[in-house]
Amino acid sequence: MGFARIYRLLLLCCLTLVLTGSSHAQQSELEPLDLVAKYTHSGGFAGSSITIEPGGRFHIDSSDCTQEYYEAGTYTFKAGVITFVTTKRTVKGHGASDDQARDLLDPKVYKEEYHADPPADDRKDELIPVKWGERLYLMHQGSLREFCNAINLGVEPRSRLGTDSYLGMFYLRNGDENKSTSGHPTLSTDLLDLLLKRPIEAEIINIEREGETEVAVINKGNEAGLKPGMRLVLTEPRFWDDPSLWSGLVVISATDNLARLKVFEKMKIGDKVTSKFVSRRYQ
Repeated sequence: MGFARIYRLLLLCCLTLVLTGSSHAQQSELEPLDLVAKYTHSGGFAGSSITIEPGGRFHIDSSDCTQEYYEAGTYTFKAGVITFVTTKRTVKGHGASDDQARDLLDPKVYKEEYHADPPADDRKDELIPVKWGERLYLMHQGSLREFCNAINLGVEPRSRLGTDSYLGMFYLRNGDENKSTSGHPTLSTDLLDLLLKRPIEAEIINIEREGETEVAVINKGNEAGLKPGMRLVLTEPRFWDDPSLWSGLVVISATDNLARLKVFEKMKIGDKVTSKFVSRRYQ
């Protein structure tokens, strides 16, 4: 009995080492030179591009409806995380010359622009490289779950650098929008568990309120594959129905055949919801 127990423990340890090594291998496939490229996320009237340069430097060009932003500095890549340290950050109006750009690292200038003090430690940022087949994405740690939702909804893999949806800043390496995906993205097991094997369709059977939060109850749950954090959308057309962080529903909890979801837009009992988004923008 003692030998059998020791054998089981050794087997468990070996399995753990294999799984851990596999996880680290996915991250260690990337070397700093593999990251050198331009990455873009854009949608509507705003967009941002990160250029990672050889020699540990980067710059970011961003714009919105009225202004253009420039950021530059240094970066390091360690343990699967890119850490950016900003040494220059400016803003200017569209059409203005570089000489007219204002220094946002100057607290006085920042306060004049935004009527608030600059956030503490706002010169440092971190992005996670995520490989998916031939593609390479960069995103914040807090966006990884929404990236899984974007895959379930069919928003990713996208066929262009820009997107009409907004579930987070999923920077895609320029040129990769034409490349294929295979298998799963290099994400942790708990995140990969959020990827659905097939789309889910359900019906709202009740609407409740929890304080200021509106909660929908639907007739599908764990058995269909629903888990907390998953995002669904209405099947009824909307004028602007692309998935966003401010629309649709997010699963709060689920039992075998029921789920409770936080509601982000007007809904009613009998509405149909789905995990697979179909755009009706140009229909």
